[in-house]
Amino acid sequence: MIDRLVWLDEWSKKHKFARAMAVLFAIVAPIYTAGAFLYPHVTAYFCTGYQQECIQSTLAHQEAQFSRGLDLIVAGEDAEAVAVFRSIVDGKRRAPHPYAAAHLALSYSTGIGVDPDPDRARQYARDAMRFRLAELSEARHPRALHLLGRFHEEGLHVPQDEEKAIELMRQAARQGEHFAALDLAAIYDARDDIPQTIEWTRLPAIRNFPLAAEAYGRLLQRGLIRNDSHRGEVRQHLIIAAEAEHNASAVLLGDLLAGGFFGILNAERLAEAAGHYRGAASRGYALAQYRLANALRDGMGVQPDDTEAVRWYAQAAAKGLAEAQNDLAWMYQRGRGVPQDEARAAGLYRQAAEQGLAVAQNNLGLSTELGQGVEASDAEAARWYASAAAQGHANAQANIGWMYEMGRGVERNDTTAVFWYMQAAVRGLPRGQYNLGGMIAEGRGTARDPVEANRWFRLAAEQGYSHAQNSLGWSYQTARGLERNDAQAVEWYRKAAEQGLALAQENLAGMLRDGLGIAQDDAQAARLFQLSVEQGSTAALVELGWMYERGRGVPRDQSRAVALYRAAAERGYAIGQDYLGVMLLNGYGIEQDDDEAFLWFQRAAAQGQANALRNLGWCYEVGRGVVKDQARAVELYRLAAEQGLPRGQESLAIMLAAGAGTPRDVAAALAWHHRAAEQGHAPSQVALGWMYLNGQGTEQNHPEALTWFRRAVAQDSASGRVGEGWMAENGLAMEKDYTAARRLYGQAAEAGHSGAQYHLARLLYYPTFSFSLTDEATAMARASREQENICGAYVLAEILLNSGRTDPVTAGEVLSALNLAADGSHSCAQNTLGNLYEFGYLVEADYLRASEFYRQASENGNAQGATNFYRLGRQHHLINDGNHAVYLRALERAVGQRDRVALCMLINEHLHGLRRNIAMVGKLIEENRDLHGIAVNSPQELSIFEQKQPANFENIVAPRYDLAILPELVGNRAMAATQMPPPATAEPTAMSVGE
Repeated sequence: MIDRLVWLDEWSKKHKFARAMAVLFAIVAPIYTAGAFLYPHVTAYFCTGYQQECIQSTLAHQEAQFSRGLDLIVAGEDAEAVAVFRSIVDGKRRAPHPYAAAHLALSYSTGIGVDPDPDRARQYARDAMRFRLAELSEARHPRALHLLGRFHEEGLHVPQDEEKAIELMRQAARQGEHFAALDLAAIYDARDDIPQTIEWTRLPAIRNFPLAAEAYGRLLQRGLIRNDSHRGEVRQHLIIAAEAEHNASAVLLGDLLAGGFFGILNAERLAEAAGHYRGAASRGYALAQYRLANALRDGMGVQPDDTEAVRWYAQAAAKGLAEAQNDLAWMYQRGRGVPQDEARAAGLYRQAAEQGLAVAQNNLGLSTELGQGVEASDAEAARWYASAAAQGHANAQANIGWMYEMGRGVERNDTTAVFWYMQAAVRGLPRGQYNLGGMIAEGRGTARDPVEANRWFRLAAEQGYSHAQNSLGWSYQTARGLERNDAQAVEWYRKAAEQGLALAQENLAGMLRDGLGIAQDDAQAARLFQLSVEQGSTAALVELGWMYERGRGVPRDQSRAVALYRAAAERGYAIGQDYLGVMLLNGYGIEQDDDEAFLWFQRAAAQGQANALRNLGWCYEVGRGVVKDQARAVELYRLAAEQGLPRGQESLAIMLAAGAGTPRDVAAALAWHHRAAEQGHAPSQVALGWMYLNGQGTEQNHPEALTWFRRAVAQDSASGRVGEGWMAENGLAMEKDYTAARRLYGQAAEAGHSGAQYHLARLLYYPTFSFSLTDEATAMARASREQENICGAYVLAEILLNSGRTDPVTAGEVLSALNLAADGSHSCAQNTLGNLYEFGYLVEADYLRASEFYRQASENGNAQGATNFYRLGRQHHLINDGNHAVYLRALERAVGQRDRVALCMLINEHLHGLRRNIAMVGKLIEENRDLHGIAVNSPQELSIFEQKQPANFENIVAPRYDLAILPELVGNRAMAATQMPPPATAEPTAMSVGE
């Protein structure tokens, strides 16, 4: 019955006192069993039949207990096994059992089934050796050889010696000690000796030892077994073990079947796996119950059944299986198979988390962060995330990284955030890779490195992580660490958009709308914006509104655009607030309301939105919705400009150049235009062209001017074409080329540029340019006038005047065009209106109105207007002491423009006017020697000059016009004025950012 202790019988025969000891042990009942165990032969010899029966019963009980302990080890119930072994060694019916003591020593040494306790491990090791473990080993008892080998491996009571351990365990394994073979395989496994690991695992497995079959399966699961015949053996022996109701083998067999280790995964194999899970689950095995619940939840090999899944999760959870507690919590959290109960879910997460399950700690952290079923607490959430992260749980590492990045529950620390993101990223978590890429791209917590950022974005994107796909697309679109490639950007945006990522749908829609990297498709763009809106994207509301505002891909509907902008604005979205302000300011799709527009611009500007700052500045500049305040406008323009907004930089430059709301500083204006122009802002490129052309804020530089005009033309800027056309017309930085000028003006005119229409009309009409195409010139001038371009209106009036037609329609069009131009301070138009009223041409003569128009023309710098103003005043005796100075100033301004007629008139006035001033005459002559016809070198010659002037001097220098030739005179005298270049800047207008 106790064959492994046969050597004790042999030893008792050789020692006489052994018989006496046996009798003594037999008399004392508590020691009866010990004596019988150590000296069974002697006890059996001396004891009565009843006594022998008692001893044998005790021995049988101890052996049964020990075997039960081994069975529990095979079943994976290590804690239960330790309890059984302790009952043998330390219980009421304790016995000096060397094997039980040895197992206890090893359990306390390795912490298997019990908390590690080196002191108790040494104590039990001493007991085992005192109970003759070494002598049993010398007698070649396989179990003793195995356990003594393990003592040598662990260094328990004997010197640590792995080679000695291997030698002893080999002997035991060859005698059929299966535990020895498995422990031997473990040693070789630790040495990465795969062949030996497989050999010693296979040996007990093919002898149908269930624990070995499981271990053999683990090797296959780890990918260490590649031999097809071995693969077949694994399956065969796992089936045998499962049929023998070895639950761990049944579960492993199911895992291998479900994992495709035995051929292509199909429904049949999944069903077989589920069958093995169900068999072990029905025997109460918690892990099998958990696996079966997973299969039922996911419909893997069985019909999906959340209710039954919950039942199995609950059974496994009740046994304390942390994984089952976690997944049962997940079911409660989502209301699958049970009524939704977030509080119950949080409680189950906590049970699993307190067992140290990392995934449960992460889930509990998330519930705590969001306040789902438990009081929200960022600090508590961060504690659970950190606990899971320390165990290497990648999602928790990404979560705690995010907490550090945002400063939620912990002090904000970008460097620590990068550390945790890196930990998650190297574990292959796409979210960790994406977040790490974002930190590197922005240079937060680490050095900025767009190339490295894109490497992480790509790793996450290739795993299908939509946010990373979108970011990689953005890098391709904006050349952030990658060569710009719109086609690649579209490809990555599409992958992310197909997963439903709203931002990617918006970006892809933008590419489709603008035809970047893909054929333009406004309808598809609008559809994608709509999809994003349906997901609740605020930004997409604005983009879709922009499409409706312009009728791109959808029917034009400005009211719908306003509604979309308002929806975004009311959510606090700054761009939506700005766009809504633009619509209100211009009365697009809604009744114009400057006050409400100003309010929305204010709200957006308060968030720092650059375009809103610029538009708010414009409101202050022109006094729309607020009291006009140009100084405040400059402040707002500067804020927008400093954010890099080109239109803000342009507006600031205009104010600086004009000295409006700030001291005039043309050089600073030039610098701000440069900053905007370098960003590709065409209006500033055009402004730079005119500034270099005219030497404003810099030295005159015609080649540089032409460069900037052409850069604007490259962006299809009509204003840029006007500038280049002007340079071609006047031969600046190139040969004079009227044909090229006509072509450039024509292209700009076709785009509806009123200034280009004016220039083209002038070029086509005046014979100086050798075109003389009156009808085409008239059409261009009329188109320019319809856009209320004052220069175009003036040229139209000239053409019609010179046509000689005086019918009411023509006369009405002439007067309308001239009045429009005159109201816009066009001095030539004011002078021409003065001519018409003076001579009663197309209107009733009215010399007072004529005088007023001449005065306006003079004050706007028209020299002819000044001379006409003075002449008319003299002829009609309008000059008196009260207004004499006004007439003198008019002539002085004209003289300053080097007008000879004005000089003669001014000299005449000082000689014969109301207030003679001979000294001033001399000064005028001295300062204007270069003017033709004046050659007075001394005061003596002055009297000769005076004597030579006829009495009607004023009529000679400014003759009365003959009505028959009036149109020709008007046209020809206006030539010089109309050839002046257009202004370098124009009044800014509030425009939609989308443009």
